[in-house]
Amino acid sequence: MFRINGLQEAILLLKGLNSSERKRILEQMAKRDPELVAKIEKSLISVSDLAGLTIKMKVDLLKNISLEKIAICLKLQSIETREAVLEGLPTGLRAEAMDILDHRKMPLNEVYQVEQEVLELLVALQEKGLINFGSDEFV
Repeated sequence: MFRINGLQEAILLLKGLNSSERKRILEQMAKRDPELVAKIEKSLISVSDLAGLTIKMKVDLLKNISLEKIAICLKLQSIETREAVLEGLPTGLRAEAMDILDHRKMPLNEVYQVEQEVLELLVALQEKGLINFGSDEFV
């Protein structure tokens, strides 16, 4: 039987909107179900979203979040996502990240802790307009 995950579908739809439309819809939803909106907002950004950043955004990101933390987060991602996130970075930074990914062993709970820190920073950077994960169009 085919099942639809309503929360996941809502998140996917919201990710496809520009930031002003997304904000407007979430504000309307919050009037009816603030707990649901909190869950959605928490899930709107994931580490895999880093793969969609431009090189300039990746460089700007590294001014706010250490390469070490980003590499630690990538430990839980697919090889394709890892490659997409590291694509375009200078060779030295890419090698440093790969060294962390391939050789630094750490407890899973510490990886999750770093991932949570990074996600919180990503949300803050997006709110400040320093990074854009949405589909805002530029002309």
